[in-house]
Amino acid sequence: ELDSPPGCSSSPGKRARGVAKVHLWNLTDYDRLLYVDSSSIFTSDSGAVFDRLFPSANLAAPAEQGGGLNTDTMMLRPASGTFRELRRKLDDAAACSVESLLSGY
Repeated sequence: ELDSPPGCSSSPGKRARGVAKVHLWNLTDYDRLLYVDSSSIFTSDSGAVFDRLFPSANLAAPAEQGGGLNTDTMMLRPASGTFRELRRKLDDAAACSVESLLSGY
């Protein structure tokens, strides 16, 4: 069930997209992933994004105005433990959206 927890304004569709993004951390065949939403457009070489990532970073995403993360473009390091933790927090309704969950991560 992907209904939003009580008190959250997220639609079930937005919550479903957030759950799908959490599954990126389960793609452990890869060292790093660059997730780009279909609404994002690169205007230059996207390889530069990989080159600028600090070796120790587990998640990089642009900040939203007013706080939080914009999860339409993310660089991340998949890890099974992180996936299980994020999924548990979403299942336990600990976050209204994946953006709010990742902002505290």
